[in-house]
Amino acid sequence: TSIGFLIENMDFSGIGMPATLFETQQIEVLRGPQGTLYGANALGGLINVRTEDPPPQFALHGEVTVGDYNTRAGGIALSDGFDDGLAGWRIAAHQYRSDGYRHNAFLGRDDTNGYDEGTVHGKIFWQITPALRANIRARGAEFLDKLQKLQKELPGLITKVQGTGLLFSCELAEQFKCFSADSTEEWMSEHGK
Repeated sequence: TSIGFLIENMDFSGIGMPATLFETQQIEVLRGPQGTLYGANALGGLINVRTEDPPPQFALHGEVTVGDYNTRAGGIALSDGFDDGLAGWRIAAHQYRSDGYRHNAFLGRDDTNGYDEGTVHGKIFWQITPALRANIRARGAEFLDKLQKLQKELPGLITKVQGTGLLFSCELAEQFKCFSADSTEEWMSEHGK
């Protein structure tokens, strides 16, 4: 079976599971076929790793690990928020090294299954402000107004224009097929539009 492995919705399936638990906020284990949402890499299930989100204020976090088999690890995470908590960023780096614990009798060595993993990841958080939302609506309303004017200039070709400013649509007359052979989309593709 195929088990999907995602880190922050990025597919790492089949790459050998490159992940340490530093800065991990949540691990989701989804059993059974997940192909509808995540594709063929998740037919047997899915492991989804989510890292810490940026906080609304400055934060610095560090971690050092020392253990058996010459294991040593270190990580640092730096983050900050701005725009009254509506935006923020976080960057984290972690290095993990270990000689491993298996003895290779043929080579006479104890460090043949060692680890040397380095990870760096960043995250940006941004919420749409009321001013930006109003700007998007205003631009959408302008576009909707232009479509309605175009409908008047081309009577019978544009049959319906509707929308709110954020979401709008335009229906064309039946002779304008949008998809399939001899469609408007095909003509536009052929003519570089």
